[in-house]
Amino acid sequence: MLKLLLVFFLVFFSFALHAQDGGFINDSTGRDTSQLKNRPSELLQHKQVDLIDLGNKILYKHPSPRQDSINMKPGRLYVSVLPSAQYTLQTGFAVSIGGNAAFYTSLSKDENISNVVSSLNYSQKKQFFIPLQANIWTKGNEYNIQTDWNFAIFPQYTYGLGGFTTEIDGYPIDYNELKFYQTLYKTITRDFLPGPWI
Repeated sequence: MLKLLLVFFLVFFSFALHAQDGGFINDSTGRDTSQLKNRPSELLQHKQVDLIDLGNKILYKHPSPRQDSINMKPGRLYVSVLPSAQYTLQTGFAVSIGGNAAFYTSLSKDENISNVVSSLNYSQKKQFFIPLQANIWTKGNEYNIQTDWNFAIFPQYTYGLGGFTTEIDGYPIDYNELKFYQTLYKTITRDFLPGPWI
């Protein structure tokens, strides 16, 4: 019975964790720094550091501080696109173009950012696949819609089980996939969002 309750809890409930989120770090006085959003001078004491900051510290004796110059507006789409090339045993050489779109759904100061990530991929073995993941927050963070879709035309060779197969033993299989996973979470309290998935 205990195992059944544990499985039920893990399937139907999830909790948000805040790893490396500078907005929730307590300073030496015990204050929650998320309350410092309107006081940038105090928030700068808890600045996060990335590789560019480290490079500037190495190359320059007194680097000037970098400021975030992007003014996020609701409804505005912030897009980044990047081509790439890769190699795996399953795909051989492959090329892809990936993109990320981020946006806010309201002007609320506590609004979570929504994002959609996808890529188009084609391999030397004539495999074509498009994954799409989305994490969309409605106005006021009332609902969180998580999406995991995948379309794949993925022919490949299989060699069966065992360690004594050779390349001659391989035979082709045509694997095609159309997958739609959808999850809807309802905010009950901060960091407590139960919800069904399909």
